[in-house]
Amino acid sequence: MPKIHYFLKFGITCLQIIECVFSFFKNIKEFSYKKIIAKLDLKMKIK
Repeated sequence: MPKIHYFLKFGITCLQIIECVFSFFKNIKEFSYKKIIAKLDLKMKIK
C-alpha cells in the first residue's frame, strides 16, 4: 500500500515538473521569437 502512495506522489511531482518545463519553454519560445523578429527588423532597416 505505501508503494502505491509513493508512486502516486512521484507521478504528481513528475506532472508538475513537466508542466513547469512546458510553460518555461513556451515563455522562452515567445521571447526568442520576439527577439528574432526585432533582429530581422533591424537588418531590414539597415538594408
